[in-house]
Amino acid sequence: MNKKTILGLLTGAAIVAATTGSYAAWDKLSSDPTVAKVTLRKPVTVTATIANDAEFTTSSDLGETAPVYTVPIQVQAQEIPADKKGSVHWEFDASVKSGETPVTSVTATVVNESGTEITSASNTAPTGSLENFSVKVTPTDDAKVYADGTTKLDVSVTAKLVPNS
Repeated sequence: MNKKTILGLLTGAAIVAATTGSYAAWDKLSSDPTVAKVTLRKPVTVTATIANDAEFTTSSDLGETAPVYTVPIQVQAQEIPADKKGSVHWEFDASVKSGETPVTSVTATVVNESGTEITSASNTAPTGSLENFSVKVTPTDDAKVYADGTTKLDVSVTAKLVPNS
């Protein structure tokens, strides 16, 4: 390197060093922390309850159609933010099993108090209070293997809130 190059590099380094350290002792180069408090809302909780002693009622025991069995179920959604109540609705997953085996010859659906099935298109909004529905269980002709008067099938219902589409 020649003398000019070395002198240029040293001059540049001196300028950077001089400007970098040119703050006065009283200069404040960072802010004091600022604090804001946030309160997290309670979680939304969904409960679904079929009473332990609830028994299925049947529509008929004789006739040309299979009997339909119903049992009441109560659901409740709590702590839904007020501005979100109209933007969600109930959906139910209902299934029938014999032990761990799904029983496809018996269908389970959830209906409202007027007997209308609750589907994703129903847009049944939660009220925040305890709500009454019914689980409707309908066997097909293929369910006769379970129709021995002693076999107990498990009917499972899960209530959930889903956003309106």
